[in-house]
Amino acid sequence: MTGERWRLVHYICPSGYSQVYEFLRDLRTSSFEDWHVFDSQRRPVLEEFGIFAGSPYWEKLGGGLAETKWNGKDHANLRIYGSAESDRRLVMYYGVPKRWKGFSHRDLCDKYRADFLSADYDEEKRELLRRAYYKRREKK
Repeated sequence: MTGERWRLVHYICPSGYSQVYEFLRDLRTSSFEDWHVFDSQRRPVLEEFGIFAGSPYWEKLGGGLAETKWNGKDHANLRIYGSAESDRRLVMYYGVPKRWKGFSHRDLCDKYRADFLSADYDEEKRELLRRAYYKRREKK
């Protein structure tokens, strides 16, 4: 163990929706093996080493953004885009099975990061909003 652990944080929109939470939840249902690679291999390394884990665990993309990546069974290239923020937080903005070249979700990730860094973003309140959002969805 290298000392204080890093914390992986799901970005949550003002509505309570979290794309990366949704991505991981759906991946767990649709391809447990692919989700398990994230949960048992990527997540523990990121929690221990954070930005110092290196590729493929944490690869810088420029502009403050980075990605963790792994090859899935059915999805050739799984990615979660995020950023490293104060208090040893790795904020995860967007997850995707990638089948194209380039970083086509940069604008959205930049928007999410700007919101996360704004004075209006309160992690505890957003988590409560996320729980309420998904509770409402379960009732439908």
